[in-house]
Amino acid sequence: MKRAVIFILGIGLWSACGIEPVTHQSYAVTFRVLPDSLPDNGQVFITGNQDLLGNWSSGATALLPQPDGSWRRTFSFPSGTNLEYKFTRGSWRTEAVDAAGLEYPNFSLTVDRDT
Repeated sequence: MKRAVIFILGIGLWSACGIEPVTHQSYAVTFRVLPDSLPDNGQVFITGNQDLLGNWSSGATALLPQPDGSWRRTFSFPSGTNLEYKFTRGSWRTEAVDAAGLEYPNFSLTVDRDT
C-alpha cells in the first residue's frame, strides 16, 4: 500500500510542475531529381533509412514525373530526423552515378525546416 501511495504522489507532483510531453514539429521535405538521361518508360526512385523512403528497398518509393523533366516527391518528417538516401531506377543495378560512372555516397540531411 505504501508503494502505491508514493507512486500516486509522484505523478501528482509531476503534473503540478507543468511538465508536458515533447512534441516534434514536422516539416515538408521535397526531393527533386533532374536526370541527365532516362530510358523510355524509365522511372526514378528514392530509397533511404526511413519507412517513407522505402527502408533501403531500391524500388519501393517512386518519385513523380514533372512537366519540366524532373522527378519529385514531398514527404513529412519530424524535426531532427536524420535522413540518408539514394536514387535508383528501381534496382541497385541502376543506382544513380556521377559523370565518371561512380556511385554517389549516401546523401544526408537533418530535417530542421521545410525544404
